[in-house]
Amino acid sequence: MQRRYVKGHKKRIRGNFMEDRIRNLLEYLDWNQSVELQEMAIKELVNYKDLLIDSIITSTGKHQWLNAVSFVCGLDESYQLKFVPQLLLLLQDMNWPGALEATELMVALEHSELKPHIVNALIQANADNDTIWIAWLKSFIEEIMLEDLLIEYKEIIHKAEW
Repeated sequence: MQRRYVKGHKKRIRGNFMEDRIRNLLEYLDWNQSVELQEMAIKELVNYKDLLIDSIITSTGKHQWLNAVSFVCGLDESYQLKFVPQLLLLLQDMNWPGALEATELMVALEHSELKPHIVNALIQANADNDTIWIAWLKSFIEEIMLEDLLIEYKEIIHKAEW
């Protein structure tokens, strides 16, 4: 019985340590940190990539986004595709740090693989009534020549700010 308690206790400590480590590494992505710390964080976050798929952008801020995109750029294509929903969030404002780099990365990916993620982003932008995000998504769709999305989601696309 004592052994089980200790074993469970170690797991809890390990889980907290890992969460703290990830949180620290994400903080090191901040462009106000030293270049060495930023580079170290990008390299070490690879060990936690599966835990960051749904949060690399949403759990960081503007000062970290460019390095977050750099981290994703360093992954193989199969993992880059998993991060597309997070990268599409940066298209809410193309003036945000990392937005252009995220767009360039996604342009290089298999366009058919992007479609379901773009559709989800369009639906979310529409639900949020974010006409600027819709406009940037429309621009992205045009850039990667997925005209069928422009037709299929024309009611949403029509709401684009410009």
